[in-house]
Amino acid sequence: MFRNSGNLAIPLFTYAFGQTAVAPAVMLFVVSSCLHFSLGLAIVSKGISLLQLIRMPIFVSAVLALTLNLIGVGIWEPLLNATTLLGQAAIPIMLVSLGAQMCNMRLSGLKTGLMCTGLSLVTGGISFGLIYLFIPLSTLHLQMMLLFTLFPPAVLNYMLAERFDLEPERVASMVLFSNFFCVVTLPIMLAIALSFD
Repeated sequence: MFRNSGNLAIPLFTYAFGQTAVAPAVMLFVVSSCLHFSLGLAIVSKGISLLQLIRMPIFVSAVLALTLNLIGVGIWEPLLNATTLLGQAAIPIMLVSLGAQMCNMRLSGLKTGLMCTGLSLVTGGISFGLIYLFIPLSTLHLQMMLLFTLFPPAVLNYMLAERFDLEPERVASMVLFSNFFCVVTLPIMLAIALSFD
């Protein structure tokens, strides 16, 4: 349900479409993260209070960043560098946690990963079809949405499964193998996206 919209999407969009894609890519990431920590948490935790939701760092930082951007205020450079380093450290920590789970993984996880990859592509294709039909977007944004809807699951899905003890081994298989198979699916999706007029 929640795609790899950060450490895969932003660099890929920048590489494929240039600097003009950075702002929409970051916005997609922020929206996806906010949904992950609201709707996603509500699903796995069987409900979350509005107060807990508002106090989450992702929402506080998103509102603060949007406000500063709208009023044209920059961030003090040492603070920006410190928070950037902290944010960059979170990705390896998530990957190490996923790697630790690989010790418990069996070859049967390959079947789960293949099924998840197929399901991810089908649901992503349906989502993109609905966006294409009902939401008028520019060519660049359509290209980005095609890739975005077909990305593999985010590592954060595993972190939430681990936190709430929701079959973390299976979720780890889904995340690991789906991201592995995107070596095959991603060039095809990129070629299709770049063929849009």
